[in-house]
Amino acid sequence: MNIVQDIIKSVLSFSSDAVIIAILAVFFAAYGIFFGKGKLISIILSFYPAIYIFDSIPYFKKILTSAPITFSEALIQGVIFFALFIPINFVLRHFIHGEFSFSRIRKVFEAGILGLTATSLVILFSYHGINLQKIYNFSAGIDSLFLSSNIFWWLLAPFVVIFFFRR
Repeated sequence: MNIVQDIIKSVLSFSSDAVIIAILAVFFAAYGIFFGKGKLISIILSFYPAIYIFDSIPYFKKILTSAPITFSEALIQGVIFFALFIPINFVLRHFIHGEFSFSRIRKVFEAGILGLTATSLVILFSYHGINLQKIYNFSAGIDSLFLSSNIFWWLLAPFVVIFFFRR
């Protein structure tokens, strides 16, 4: 009976992870479709300096890692990150210009791929920058994907996607 419960638990955990990932991807794709390719690319590129500045805040990590993180501390980290992310995104979107093609199919495809790219960055930075495990904890399969051994490839992938969809 424990085997059946373990299988049901893993399937439900995977499906809830898939729903969270799909919601994030659809949100970013819809943002790209409604506001334009340049603004979606600026969101993707804004993650890099924002997380670097977030990790460089003096004494911030020392204070928060002294005890197990609570929900309110995770929320504070998220608010501080977005307080850094929003001005960086505002500056970058004035320098990055790009439009989707006139073909609806290609526009939706590009927005979907860029939405998945932004989703992967959100998940990656939730593992390595902001500790959001109290808000939502992904399953072991997603955990193994975003471990530190794969971080280089996850950080490189958005640049490859932007290179292929640069027009």
